[in-house]
Amino acid sequence: MQTLPINSFTQFYARIVAERTDSLIRPFGLYTGVSGLVVGHNWKPLGGFVNIENNKLYYQADMIHEWKLLGFVLKTTIEKYAGNLPLTQPQQPN
Repeated sequence: MQTLPINSFTQFYARIVAERTDSLIRPFGLYTGVSGLVVGHNWKPLGGFVNIENNKLYYQADMIHEWKLLGFVLKTTIEKYAGNLPLTQPQQPN
């Protein structure tokens, strides 16, 4: 999981779900959202993808961002968020 600050009060988060075999990692899920103080704003996932590049999981997600006032949408934009996560070894149970 990774979080990226949008401003002082809100942050974007991305969670990548992957399956690991002996020598292969296969990502099969990307879950995104925005948390924090979001009054008057609404973010909805539009789409995204996950690739493996240079021993890292690289993701890009598109989000619909709506600015609202009294329940009415004033403005809508599409925002792109991207990042990468290093591939880590799974933790062994104790």
